[in-house]
Amino acid sequence: MWIFRALILVFSIFIITFLISCAAAVQKPDITQGEKTVENSQSSTNQSGVEKETTADQVLGSQKENDLAGTTEKQNTIESETTEAQIGGLAPSGFGIEQVDGLHLTGTPIKVDIDTYRLKVSGGVKKELSLTFDDVKKMPSERVFSELVCPGFFTDSGYWTGVKIIDILNVAGINENALTVEFKSIDGYVSDILIDKFSSEGFLIAYEFNDKEFAEENGYPLRVVAKGETGSVWVKWLGEIIVME
Repeated sequence: MWIFRALILVFSIFIITFLISCAAAVQKPDITQGEKTVENSQSSTNQSGVEKETTADQVLGSQKENDLAGTTEKQNTIESETTEAQIGGLAPSGFGIEQVDGLHLTGTPIKVDIDTYRLKVSGGVKKELSLTFDDVKKMPSERVFSELVCPGFFTDSGYWTGVKIIDILNVAGINENALTVEFKSIDGYVSDILIDKFSSEGFLIAYEFNDKEFAEENGYPLRVVAKGETGSVWVKWLGEIIVME
């Protein structure tokens, strides 16, 4: 009888122990699953960070491309404008790339009636002059090689034939206190040169370029040649020489 009771007691203890073990197993957290959750969370976070970094890089890259494109476009515009300016597209009114008889066209051509044309010499002189085209061509002439330079636009080189400016002034007689001479075009354009420079070679009232009379576009019948001076001084369609005191 006591043996039977002992077996029941042992069996009861076994059952109780088994139930306690089961209960503990149910309540115990799944550490592996938790670790997997943490890893997934970290992986998601890292991926999100990578995506943000990639997005930022893409934005910066896109911005750099836009900036580069803008810079390139501006540079192309500048180069285009520079090129157009050099060839006359954006040059001051009247400048261009066309040439007539080896000279670039500048200004608006003036039609001159050679029968009524007169070159006047006035101002600080002893005797004012009114010379026909033939009068000028009959005077002693000089043929010189010189470059006509319009900075940033063009250079025309060749032989210019005409009368020395100083020779014409000597015919009129220059007053002692005269300092400069103005050259006035028929269209009203004016430039001036110091009298002291006329003793140098290459200061002419010219009527030919490379042994040919000027075309109407190039200043017919007379124009100033001023060797070493910029093209703005080389007045075309010369109508009057004025000695300034």
